[in-house]
Amino acid sequence: MLIVDRDSKPANTVLYVSAILSHLIKSSPLDVATLYSKFRQLNTSQAPYTTFLNALSFLYLLDRIILGEDGKIYEAE
Repeated sequence: MLIVDRDSKPANTVLYVSAILSHLIKSSPLDVATLYSKFRQLNTSQAPYTTFLNALSFLYLLDRIILGEDGKIYEAE
C-alpha cells in the first residue's frame, strides 16, 4: 500500500517516475540527458529533477538498470 500525503500528487512520487523510466529504458538504452528529455515529454505532471534522479537511484538499487561504459543506461538482465 502506498501512503500519499494529501498535498502531494501521486504522479510526482519516486515509484511512479521509476515506472516511467523503466518503460523508457526497456525500449532502448539512453544517456541521462536524453532519458530526462524523453521523460519530460511523457510526464505532464512536471515532477522535479530531484525526483527523476531519486527514481534512477531507486532503479539502480533494485538492480533494474545498469550504467554502461558508454554512459548509457541499460535494463538489467
